[in-house]
Amino acid sequence: MKAIIASEWLKARTVRSHWVLLIIAMMFPLIISTLVGIFNPDPQFVSYREVVSIVASSGAFSLLLLSSLWVINLTSEFTHGTIRV
Repeated sequence: MKAIIASEWLKARTVRSHWVLLIIAMMFPLIISTLVGIFNPDPQFVSYREVVSIVASSGAFSLLLLSSLWVINLTSEFTHGTIRV
């Protein structure tokens, strides 16, 4: 069991697509919130609901990126035959 966990950890650390998707998913809400704050013509009239809506929608996009990371992992397992149906 230790060997399986070690091999999965090695795969997760060495494949670049995992790191790229993870960084994009973590940075996307921050970037969107910053851009909205910079380009908002009148920041005094931004309601709390608008801010929550912006952060929630960018978080949903991050969730899609993380789910695509899960799909990449799952398909690689099927490709190498380590998962049997």
